[in-house]
Amino acid sequence: DEYFSVLVDDGNLSATYEAITGMPESLRDTSVHYKLSTSAGGYLVVANCYHKDIVNGQNFIFRSMPGNFSVFNWSKDFCILPNEPSAIAYWAGRVYAFDKANMYKIDLNTLAVEDIHEGVGCFGEQSFVITDYGMFFCDANNMYMHDGTRVTPLGNDVLKNSKFDV
Repeated sequence: DEYFSVLVDDGNLSATYEAITGMPESLRDTSVHYKLSTSAGGYLVVANCYHKDIVNGQNFIFRSMPGNFSVFNWSKDFCILPNEPSAIAYWAGRVYAFDKANMYKIDLNTLAVEDIHEGVGCFGEQSFVITDYGMFFCDANNMYMHDGTRVTPLGNDVLKNSKFDV
């Protein structure tokens, strides 16, 4: 059995795999294991991650491909925080990542940290809620409301009464 084929190169080129999918051909494993996530503007944003090719992935935030929550170009679409995040939320067009003592405001498109509120953190995923009035969250020191411009402590009276101070 012999087979042969004639191939004529007419010079026509088609788009590359990367141009079609947005993913480089060299990136074999496009999945990321994560503990925290939020849906944000057609993306899945994940934090506290693990990937076999990434060192200290627990401090990374990754953004999925648009409209494809299971595919991550982890070599390009990421942000590194100084500490391991404890919670992540999408509110008012921004991603908010919390650790135990800080809040990070992150631009969804560039994944750049726009602002850091030091001394204001969040316990975890069950310690915040987003409403029409703002984002409410709590840490070991207080309860807070973020209205889009500033963070306001709400628990001073509760904390004072819980210590039996009159």
